[in-house]
Amino acid sequence: MILKSVSILSVILFLASCSGGSYESATGASQSESQDNCPGPDCVPDAPPPTPIPSNAIFVSGAAELTVALQNATGGETLVLANGNYGSLKLEKNYTSYVTIKSANPLGAFFNGIELHNVTYVIFEGVKTSGLYMDGYSTNSYWKFKD
Repeated sequence: MILKSVSILSVILFLASCSGGSYESATGASQSESQDNCPGPDCVPDAPPPTPIPSNAIFVSGAAELTVALQNATGGETLVLANGNYGSLKLEKNYTSYVTIKSANPLGAFFNGIELHNVTYVIFEGVKTSGLYMDGYSTNSYWKFKD
């Protein structure tokens, strides 16, 4: 599935319509798939609402640092991106709990494209992208985009 030249809101709305996807608007109103549609042990709760940057956050200032941080992450980390262009992000990893990739300033971090291959438990918060490619996602794929 390929999306090109779309606004972050379009990406958020698209992802919210896919299995496991949801988003929260700037007002905090959740737009999410009902958990009633996802019975059984494979269901996970919606991602937590936006929160302040945690004291143990990992601050990232470039694409190379982001790649290393994502490779080393296992789950539960918050990666805070400085303003700038992070090029194309290709992610192929399953985490044990949500890893948050958050712009330090709303829409200050930009990706030329994001590729998600069989990814679970990732939250993108406040980032911009010009393209999105996903494959291998299912009802067991949990990722979120927040504005």
